[in-house]
Amino acid sequence: MRKYLSTVFCDMGDKAEEWTEWAKEHVADMIKLPGFIGCQAFRARPDFSFAHAEVLPTMPSYNLMTFYEHDEQGLEFLTTNSRPTGAGPAAETRSFPSPLGPRVGETFLWEAISPEYQAVSERPKTARYFVTALTNTGDKSEEWAQWCKDHVATMIKMPTHLGSRAYRSRPDFSYGHPETFATRPDYDLLTLYEVNEEGVKLMTTARREVGTPPQGGSRPFPGPLGPHVGDTYLWEAVSPHYRAIRD
Repeated sequence: MRKYLSTVFCDMGDKAEEWTEWAKEHVADMIKLPGFIGCQAFRARPDFSFAHAEVLPTMPSYNLMTFYEHDEQGLEFLTTNSRPTGAGPAAETRSFPSPLGPRVGETFLWEAISPEYQAVSERPKTARYFVTALTNTGDKSEEWAQWCKDHVATMIKMPTHLGSRAYRSRPDFSYGHPETFATRPDYDLLTLYEVNEEGVKLMTTARREVGTPPQGGSRPFPGPLGPHVGDTYLWEAVSPHYRAIRD
């Protein structure tokens, strides 16, 4: 979990296999670009049952995520360049499997606001799983940011968690797909967790009811959960984690 990340979310619709294969190829291509030091593709777990009940009616139906780690060169590129409508994929990957637009290609750039926490002892895992929690903090940006910093420090103590970090969106991000701007949620905070098999089992068998407090004994949320406040997904890797040799 590097200091700078970008995430691209898609609802693959009826082209799940085509988008999954495309994403696998794309992350392998993107690692060759300057400024990209880590890349991986993920699919959402359809059996994820641990989302906050308050967000379910409005949570975007994302089921594919491509995940990129950046150095300072990558950050500069993503905040000083823009893409015109209709631009093809970066790195000369073949064309998108379906048109970009609402919930297809919604992209965010993140900068860490907390340390990267890692479990004291490595626990066995057979695949790489991430949980993303996305929040639009509205007029409580500072309260939510501090809560997220505290929460990721608390969550790493749980036996289900291998890593955690909190991020804030970069308002100067300029390299998103224009086709998605009208419908992209105004997420400004991300909490990112790497979980093990025990965590996956919990998150695919347990449910949270309306009003369920935060995990790990964290203090109460700074504001109510609801539309785009606490949207949570469980992701399973479908590609290797590519790392730049130059890194």
